[in-house]
Amino acid sequence: MRAQSVFARVWIERPEGWMGRSELRDLVGRLQRIPCEIDSVRIVWDQVTHIDFRGLGDLSAQMRFLTRQGIGVRCTGFSPYLLAILRVALSLDEVEMFETFAGVEASRSPAWTGDLGAPMPDLPSFRPSKN
Repeated sequence: MRAQSVFARVWIERPEGWMGRSELRDLVGRLQRIPCEIDSVRIVWDQVTHIDFRGLGDLSAQMRFLTRQGIGVRCTGFSPYLLAILRVALSLDEVEMFETFAGVEASRSPAWTGDLGAPMPDLPSFRPSKN
């Protein structure tokens, strides 16, 4: 159903297929149990065919919590269809958060093939400003 790995203090989640409410709840549960030594979380969405909008609020809240804890969150692989679901289901600031997290996809080094076992370039993370 999903692939999960840890590479150099980076927690990687790669959900697959249909992400219903229970699958999103499982993903949020895994994100809640991330070890304290993790610096960054990457969620790779390229194998997801659908997201149930009713589970996005909890995922959004958990991603915000991680960033408040100083953990960089990066999302890649959103299809135009998945982004359309985000835009319809979430408030504007939540959509902007997901799009900000997904924005690193465009700056991803062409040298990285997407292989979760391969070294990944150092990419900028979204971290909230400390006001």
